Amino acid sequence: MIYLALFLIVVGVALFVAAPLFETATAGGPGDADSERSRLEHERALAVQALRDLEFDHEMRKLSEQDWSELRQTLEARALRAMAALEKLDQAAADRGLRARKRPVRIADAPTGGRPRFCPECGQPLTAGANFCGQCGGALKFPENQQDARSHG
Repeated sequence: MIYLALFLIVVGVALFVAAPLFETATAGGPGDADSERSRLEHERALAVQALRDLEFDHEMRKLSEQDWSELRQTLEARALRAMAALEKLDQAAADRGLRARKRPVRIADAPTGGRPRFCPECGQPLTAGANFCGQCGGALKFPENQQDARSHG
């Protein structure tokens, strides 16, 4: 009898833990677009950060040219897929007459003295000293720019 109770407890816990794996998303609600947007933005951010890390590892000579090239192509494709999906969401929202929500462009400190090498919005390589992305036009905020703005304002 005690074995049956233990078995039922174990099965119950296993089902509770595995329940999120079997949930199906119901499409159509406004929350679904927000959750999909968040997921895609997270995917894009992960790919862009991985590209930054890859560039750093390449500069530190931790990767061979072949490995660097293969990984870079994979990560760029991943980032581009996420960005294309985000653009489709934006276009669908525009078609429905809704204004697409965009998060502000934020740049995390990069290993290159606080100046990143890629735009966090579109993933394009940045030119040295740029304050705006040449591809998407997003304003780039750096710690040094914020200090200059405070001292001039």
